[in-house]
Amino acid sequence: MWWPGDYIKQPFGDGSKTYSEQEIMHMIYDLEGTSHYSELFDQFSILSGQPNQGLVVDGQVINAIVPSGLKGELFYQAGDYFTYCISTKQPRVFGQLLYKPGTCQIKFKMRAAALFNKLAGFARMSGYV
Repeated sequence: MWWPGDYIKQPFGDGSKTYSEQEIMHMIYDLEGTSHYSELFDQFSILSGQPNQGLVVDGQVINAIVPSGLKGELFYQAGDYFTYCISTKQPRVFGQLLYKPGTCQIKFKMRAAALFNKLAGFARMSGYV
């Protein structure tokens, strides 16, 4: 039996890299350089009245190591992007928009950079229920 990884060091072409389980945090740090983005707040003019028209959001994707038990809930496979929302009991104002308490007030763009199968003590989030 043979494994392609024994012979191919860069399976995705020049500049790609493979990581072992012990090096997974190095992968998170390596992804940081490609995680910055700039995009219009309302890119497709969906919000009526054009609040915050022309506002550019400069941000960074948060690369996370997430439990594989959340597959199908937040993401479908490693590498997928998903949005994580935070809400508070207080109303929040962002430019010309007022957010109600208890709604998605702050959004984080995240990427499931790696998955783990087992997390001791968290059977529901882990893949071994």
